[in-house]
This record gives sequence, structure tokens and C-alpha cells, in this order.
Amino acid sequence: MFLPVQLRAYFVCWKREILCAINGADLSRHSFAHYTLSCAIPILNQHQDDKTGLMQDTSGKIRKENTDQQRSRLIDATLRVIAREGVKAATVRKISEEADVTQGLIRYYFHSKYELLAAAYETYMGGLVQIADDASKGTGVASVRLANFIKASLQSPVTSHDTVAIWAAFFELLLHDKDLTASHERGYDLLRLHLRVLIADVLTEQGVEASEDRLRRLSIAGNAILDGLWMEGGALPDAFKKGELVRVGLESFGALLDIELLSLIED
Repeated sequence: MFLPVQLRAYFVCWKREILCAINGADLSRHSFAHYTLSCAIPILNQHQDDKTGLMQDTSGKIRKENTDQQRSRLIDATLRVIAREGVKAATVRKISEEADVTQGLIRYYFHSKYELLAAAYETYMGGLVQIADDASKGTGVASVRLANFIKASLQSPVTSHDTVAIWAAFFELLLHDKDLTASHERGYDLLRLHLRVLIADVLTEQGVEASEDRLRRLSIAGNAILDGLWMEGGALPDAFKKGELVRVGLESFGALLDIELLSLIED
């Protein structure tokens, strides 16, 4: 018999709570799958993979695309709550109300609230990098692509009070939660490695050879330039003149790489 995903998620949580109460411990999904109550909900014995969160439709086919859509929906709801009320307000109950789903459905797709927060953080920061990445795409002059990346990174919507406020809300938890720390590391690597490719292309274009070690150092330094300007530009938007952050960013990268970037960007 096929059970709707919300009902299946409810049974999962209900069953875990009963077993934990009986045994006084947090049991693994494998151990409680053989408990006597499983005969009432056979669907749970067929799908034990919370990592992929695969769903089964009436024809028995696996539909991962539904899982991705549902996870995205929950992540979007989480970000809306955080943007409006802060990370501390992002409880499972509040997120479920925002997404108009049961709390059990959230626990079906994410093992814990912190796993959901980590996914939301990674999605959010990845989206900001993607905006700058889109601005630098193409096969044109490498220095122009780098200049476009810097410009997009240091103006709205990437650099704004709201984007930095959401990041700051996450950062309070980031230093104390391993999932969020791992998510932050992936986000950092995403930006740094993208910069490394752009910098390597620029140096090649200039006829300058650079070792992997030097490219790594340059990408770390470039990331630090963008991070610092982004953070202060978002936290103190009225402290800078129009276009000043972009100008400082271009001049700083120009000094770092010994090339002219400012003249490549139109006002």
C-alpha cells in the first residue's frame, strides 16, 4: 500500500519516539526497522535512505526530482524565516509553518535542524557566488572576466545589508556546529577555486607563469579582499560612496596581480 509522504514521515518520527522511550537511547534506523510495529507500516522497511530522501510513486518508480524540489522548498522557507526573524527563530516548528508542511516532513528530509540550516547556508552563499560567476562567464579577455566578477561581487544584490545580515546570523552557529562549518568550508572553496581559475587565466594572458602554490596564495589573498569589502559594504552601506567598493576592489586586485583592471569596467 502506498502512503503519502507526509503520513510516512509521521510514522517515522512516531516510531522513533516510541522506541527511544522503550530503550532509553537514540536508536539507529536499521535497529528500529525490525520492531514489531513495522508490520503496520511496511513502507518504512522498503526505504531507509534518509540521505537521498528518495520517494516512491504509485507505479513504484523512484522520483528523486520530487525530493530535490521538496528539499528546496524547505530550504527557501528556512531562509525566509532567518531573513525575517534571525537564526534563533528558525525552529522546526516555525519552518514547518512557513513552508505549510508538517514537522515530520522536515525530519523526513533532514536528520536534524542543523542539517537543514547547513543546507540553507550552503544554498544561500552558493547563490551569491553564482551571481558573480554568471557575470564572469564567456571566452573573452580574461582580465575583463575577472573585473566583471569583482564588480558583481561588490555591488547589489551580492553586497547589501540584507545579504550580510543573513550571513552574520548563520556565523554565530557556524563556529559551533560541524555541519555548518563543513558547509562554510565548501562555500569558501567554491569562491577561492573560482578566483584561482580566473587569476590563472589572467596571468597566462599576460605571459606570466605561476606555480600551483602561487596561484593558491593569490586566490586566498583575492578572496580576503572580496570578503572584507563585501562584509563592510553590507554592514555599513552608507559609509561608502557610489561605486567606491568596486573601485577599491579593482585597484586592490590590480595591485595584487600587477595589471590594470579599473579601466576595463564601464561606470
